[in-house]
Amino acid sequence: MTLLETADQSTDLSLAVAVSADTAEFSPDIDRLIEKQGVWSPEAIFCLQAGLTQAAIVRPILKKSVGELVKAGYLMETGGEVHNPHQRIDAIGAQIAYFYLPRAFSTIPLDLHIEEEKVWKRYPVGAHGDPRYRIVIDPLDGTNDIAKGRPFQAMGILVTDADGRFMASCVAGLRRPEILVVDGTHAQLFDFDEKRLTLTPEPLHVDAPVNGPIRVSVLKRRIEEQPDEYAFIDGSQIKLALDTFGGAGLLALAKGEIAAMLDRKGQVWYEAALWGMTAQQAGCPVFAPDGSVIDFARLLADSLANPHYNGRQKIVICSNQQVAEKLLQKVES
Repeated sequence: MTLLETADQSTDLSLAVAVSADTAEFSPDIDRLIEKQGVWSPEAIFCLQAGLTQAAIVRPILKKSVGELVKAGYLMETGGEVHNPHQRIDAIGAQIAYFYLPRAFSTIPLDLHIEEEKVWKRYPVGAHGDPRYRIVIDPLDGTNDIAKGRPFQAMGILVTDADGRFMASCVAGLRRPEILVVDGTHAQLFDFDEKRLTLTPEPLHVDAPVNGPIRVSVLKRRIEEQPDEYAFIDGSQIKLALDTFGGAGLLALAKGEIAAMLDRKGQVWYEAALWGMTAQQAGCPVFAPDGSVIDFARLLADSLANPHYNGRQKIVICSNQQVAEKLLQKVES
């Protein structure tokens, strides 16, 4: 049992101390676990280190009742948007990332965007020279769903080069067992047992043929807001199977539980880039609802150029080309 599971986290200081202690305790085992999985790029190793550690620490916490989480201070609001406020539990993943960043990029200048911090930062502080990387981290996707009992929490990490070209990413399930890691040469889905600290390779189910209706994941509130935009989800050829988007949706797609996920209103730029570029590099078709290509590098560049950028990207992610063609045909009919 970790400090974060047992201690009162009602102050920022108590949380920071517990995160630092728990991460330092887990990191040697996490490193050995990654070494057993073969050759990964340094950028992918960083993503795995942060994602696995977050899963090891946060999964047991999320098994507690909402009342216990409130009492311990985890769900205390700490700012952010009115409809989706930041909560103290969000800070765990951010501090884990800061633990591993100097190990991977100690003297390498980079541009860093952590969702709860809302701005790009140059890392490390005082670094000289042009940035060589862009790193986007969503420490806890689905925070607002915790109090509602919706089990769709995940961590997302994306690393690109200075021009926004994909280098590595990781999506770590926090309420489901999967970890998806992708780099420039391969994509791998793992089942991660945080109790035994074991990592078991699992097949990606993105090439499965379509038999029966296409099972899709869409936020129900999007359907309620824009019913005409989602009229093609008729229950016969297109069936709503999951009420989410984000990291949890992408892991469900990787497992073959759904064949597509879409948001016709648009994901905020950093989430669109995280989930979209990860899926794309894993071999999944990713496009705008009209079938056009999404320029993720431009999304990142626009956000860097404007400190208050909050652009959204309409997005469709499909498991394979057959699904994409059938879905587009149904949407356009």
